[in-house]
Amino acid sequence: MQSLACGSPAASAPTPTYPSSTGCASPAPHPGSQSDARSRRRGQPFSAGRDAPKPRRPRSQDGSRDCPPASRPPAGAPIPLPSRRSLRILLVDDSAVHRKIALGILHRVGLQADVAADGREAIACLARATYDLVLMDCEMPVMDGYATTRLIRDPASPVRDHSIPVIALTAHTSEADRCACFAAGMDDFVPKPLTSFAMVVTIKRWSVAGAAAS
Repeated sequence: MQSLACGSPAASAPTPTYPSSTGCASPAPHPGSQSDARSRRRGQPFSAGRDAPKPRRPRSQDGSRDCPPASRPPAGAPIPLPSRRSLRILLVDDSAVHRKIALGILHRVGLQADVAADGREAIACLARATYDLVLMDCEMPVMDGYATTRLIRDPASPVRDHSIPVIALTAHTSEADRCACFAAGMDDFVPKPLTSFAMVVTIKRWSVAGAAAS
């Protein structure tokens, strides 16, 4: 397994104030269809993100994203591989243990990632290089994932790609927590403890969307 440290932290940047209310809309019904259920019973791979790129969720009037329900893939389902083996991924997490787990999952499907230990390091990485997506821990010292994502989306920030997909990695999995991630500008959500299926399916969904947009 090979992981690449991203480099020295950037200069101190102001940390935006995290809002106490996300104003997130009520979740929609589970998107799974009867055909999806029949496919799973026949042992076919889980279909999330396989056929078409997922469009960005529309923002509500208060600027927050609508919150879809968390997906729950069937136990033992096959893991689809990301279609773009040259994906450049930035993993942002202050925990060495969690970084090791995430890098291990990526390694098993032939992917690598640069690493940053906090949001300030992540901003420095994104200012120096162009990435395809970011795996973002939510609670970190120096600058947490919410503040980091808001800074990524800020057109005045030094990052190269303000629309880069940001996937939240967090152990806080309530609807309010998921809505907070989307309100900060994150695009998707993978709960901790990380599983190979959830992580790889989510990466595939956004790598397919990125390939279609390029």
